[in-house]
Amino acid sequence: MTREKLQRLEDRLGEGPFFNGPQFSLIDAAIAPAFWRISLLDEIRPLGLCAELPKVKRWSDALLARDSIRTSVVPEFPLLLREYLAAAGSYLARGR
Repeated sequence: MTREKLQRLEDRLGEGPFFNGPQFSLIDAAIAPAFWRISLLDEIRPLGLCAELPKVKRWSDALLARDSIRTSVVPEFPLLLREYLAAAGSYLARGR
């Protein structure tokens, strides 16, 4: 997901905490995997994709706080992502 796409979301988001307000909906479930990966990639190498996008950040935080989102992948998913990036020779897997 690019910064430009996140900015477009920022421009459309309301008060939240979810896309359509207080109720978790299908759009939230659809975007959650992207936010999950962005948060993991930020741990590896800060990308700042959500920097200066307070509504997107609030939305991401609300989604990632949900048990249904956190448990939607295997517990070792963060390690598997790191291993995948390293095996692919990804820029993100290189040392800082």
